[in-house]
Amino acid sequence: MKKFTINNFVTKMRDPEQRKFFFAIFGGKLLGIGACFLIIFAASFYFGKPSTAHAQTTTATAPAAAPAAPAAAADIKFIMVVRTR
Repeated sequence: MKKFTINNFVTKMRDPEQRKFFFAIFGGKLLGIGACFLIIFAASFYFGKPSTAHAQTTTATAPAAAPAAPAAAADIKFIMVVRTR
């Protein structure tokens, strides 16, 4: 198999049999890409509909918990220490 160059491509496109082979492969790839886009579009249309479930109303009885930011900072420092060794 020859190395791909523009000169080899142009030479093969002058041959009708090679041109037919190229267009068959290229057309199949375009059909495959089109089918992938169609599947993605259909899935997003099917799954992208808004939810029909409604949230229940609740009353707040306890205050919200405090965020755990200091623990995350300690983890990052530990990771940096481990990587430097």
